[in-house]
Amino acid sequence: MNRMKTALMGAFLWVTVGSPAWADYSTGFELSDSTSPNQYVAGSVINGKTDADTAANWTIPGGYAGGATISSTNPASGSWAGRLTDNNTSGAYGNVLNLGSTVSGFSSLSTWTFSIDLAFQNVTTSPTAPEYQLTLGQPTASGSGKYWFRFVYDDGNLVLYTRQSATAMTAVNLGSYLSYVSAEGEYVKLTLSIDPTLKKYTGVSLSGDLLTSDLTTLVQASNTGTIPWGDTTTGDPALNLLFVASTASAITVDMDNISMVPEPSSVALLGLACLTLLGLMRRRTSTLY
Repeated sequence: MNRMKTALMGAFLWVTVGSPAWADYSTGFELSDSTSPNQYVAGSVINGKTDADTAANWTIPGGYAGGATISSTNPASGSWAGRLTDNNTSGAYGNVLNLGSTVSGFSSLSTWTFSIDLAFQNVTTSPTAPEYQLTLGQPTASGSGKYWFRFVYDDGNLVLYTRQSATAMTAVNLGSYLSYVSAEGEYVKLTLSIDPTLKKYTGVSLSGDLLTSDLTTLVQASNTGTIPWGDTTTGDPALNLLFVASTASAITVDMDNISMVPEPSSVALLGLACLTLLGLMRRRTSTLY
């Protein structure tokens, strides 16, 4: 009995003090968000830089023409932001980072939340593909696949995808970028909350200097808000954070304040379960003796 109590108390402390698998992920592309010797430096490329939270390096997916740089031109906060610049319509540009070493345990929680600040400008629209894609899932961009989320800038509109079937997604138009901000180059904050067990969006919002909108009801009305894990293979989506400017367009995208955190209620519920079991064991012990 004492051994069981010790184990439960240890589990409670592990949950409440913090497990490495539930560590928050965040980056603002500041110097402190990277690790020597491959640190972020203004004007340098993101490719090959070591992220401090994951200890992994940013890479450029195969076949892409290039990736983002560290820019001091238009940060949402701090000194720097990531800037993805695609000046032509003949090649895709992007980067990918695997978050698995930091957030792999998030799949056991009831909810986690992803957020990012995004600013768009210098856009030449594409008739064939979204100008910008942001996904968490497979390590390359695709119109189908297995994702925790897929968000795009498409001809001036901000779009989130839900799962229609194992091979198809549904685009949910969240409104035009310029309905949220007063001018191109201003930041809009995207916030997504996801239940990893039910594979549902539980919260969706966009916020800019003109407008803040809770879009949860709109998204949940599309395929009951199911995340686009429309792949025929089993298992959860991967944890590759990918951003890409498409081959058929030109665009400049500033990205800042990226974070992925467990909802406090998720961790609190696990801690409460441990405490409840400890309480029941104490009551049982006192009844027996």
